[in-house]
Amino acid sequence: AADGSVVWQQAYGLKNAICVLTSLAPAGDGGFYAAGYGYDGFYDGVVCRFDANGSAVWHKNFSTSTVDLFNDICVTSDGGVVAVGSVGNNDGDAAEFKLPELNSAACAVKYSADGVLVWKNVFGGNQDSLTGVVEGNDGSIFAVGNFYSGKLFNKMGNSDSGVVKLSANGKYLDVAPVAGTGIESFNGITLASDGGVVIVGRSNSADVENNDSF
Repeated sequence: AADGSVVWQQAYGLKNAICVLTSLAPAGDGGFYAAGYGYDGFYDGVVCRFDANGSAVWHKNFSTSTVDLFNDICVTSDGGVVAVGSVGNNDGDAAEFKLPELNSAACAVKYSADGVLVWKNVFGGNQDSLTGVVEGNDGSIFAVGNFYSGKLFNKMGNSDSGVVKLSANGKYLDVAPVAGTGIESFNGITLASDGGVVIVGRSNSADVENNDSF
C-alpha cells in the first residue's frame, strides 16, 4: 500500500523446481506481467500474467534444450507483452531460425493479453542477449542488449552493446552499436519524449566517444 504495508504476498513456482522472475510490467486491469526463467530439467524463458491479487492467470515457457531466459518485459499499446533475453540452442522454440548448433542468440517474443504467442524472433550469435525493452511511439520495439558474436555489427571489444529496433510484428530492422575496444554493458532503456530512447550502463573504452553511436 501507499504507506508501505503489505497488501498481499504470493509464492509462485513449481514444486521441486526453480522459478526466478527478473522483471515486471503493469497490466491495464490492475494486474501485472512478469518475465524471467525457470528450471525443471532445463532452463526455460518464462512469461506470466497475474491478477490484481497476485494470483497467476497464465504461464508460458519459451525453451530450447539448453539455457533460455528473459531479462525484461514491456506492455504494448494493444495490450500484449514483449519479453526479451536469449536462447541457448537451435532446437525447440528456436528451431525455425536455423542457428548453428549449440549457438546462443538474442531473443524477443510477444504474447497477447490472454497468453497467445503473437510472434517470436531470434537473431545475432553466440552469447548475444537482450537486456531491456520498450515500445516506441509508432508501435516498433526497441531493445538494448550486449553482444559478443559480431553477427549484427563489427565487433570492437570484449563486449559491445547496442540498441536493436524491431517492427511492430517482430521483424528485425536495424541496430545502433555502442562499442569501443574495451567493455560495454548496457542494461536499462526507456522511451524519450522525442520518440527516441535513452539507455544506461557502463563502458571502460577510452575510444568509445569516437564511435558513430555518440
